[in-house]
Amino acid sequence: MARRTLTDILNATRQKWIDNVTLQNIYSLDASKTWDEQFSDVALESIITYVFSYCVWIFENIVYDKADEVVATIESNALFSIPWYSTLAKAFQLGDELVYNPETYRCDYATVDESKQIIKFTAIRERQIEGVTKLQVFATKANKIALTADELAAFSSYITNKGAAGTHFQFISLTPDQLIINADVYYNPQVLSSAGLKLTDGTKPVELAIADYLNTIVYAGIFNRAKLTDKIQAADGITDIVLNNIYLNGDLKNDRQFESASGFYETATNNIHINYHAG
Repeated sequence: MARRTLTDILNATRQKWIDNVTLQNIYSLDASKTWDEQFSDVALESIITYVFSYCVWIFENIVYDKADEVVATIESNALFSIPWYSTLAKAFQLGDELVYNPETYRCDYATVDESKQIIKFTAIRERQIEGVTKLQVFATKANKIALTADELAAFSSYITNKGAAGTHFQFISLTPDQLIINADVYYNPQVLSSAGLKLTDGTKPVELAIADYLNTIVYAGIFNRAKLTDKIQAADGITDIVLNNIYLNGDLKNDRQFESASGFYETATNNIHINYHAG
């Protein structure tokens, strides 16, 4: 059940008041009329129903917040679940050794040191690879920087040591895959120049829309042609767009949607080829 807004609760409370037969008789209420048609904003009844609704709204938000906290705790502590592995990956500390704890029968760091936790982006995917179920672990540092060979070796050892026995892992930490995008874009000449620049500030709405779309794709997510088209179509001054050939690391990718090896997508300015048409 979705959270109710204060307005939702207030309207429901006042409607129940109007629908109550006893209160209809006491106040001579007309069930076909709204609350505002029968009570003023400063009426005692309006104040009472507002205060009551506000208290209910506060209570419901406390309950929902606590429920969200409980769910998050369960997910992060459910051993060997996808959320658990994601939390585990971000807890990796470069240069520190895991120490066996006889009380918990687990290997943990002796001291938590957030300054050594270099993993900032992570995604966990369960895949069938050559007939074997593997857990793909995507991980990069801040700014989508891939782990070095030594960092990846340390991280892989850490996850393998902490993960479920017998699990087949595939560790992935690569630089973002490069896209080349070709499109025919139709623009409003009252808003954009023939080079796609906004006449007011010189920005390029198409390039900004592309960058914004790529940044919204979750790590290890899927590139979708239709969603990119919609994003560009919604940019300032754009009246229509035909998305043409797209290349991923030099390979033609005209599928409706596709994944990248690294989990991230980037495109340099000189890899965006737009033919602008007025109209």
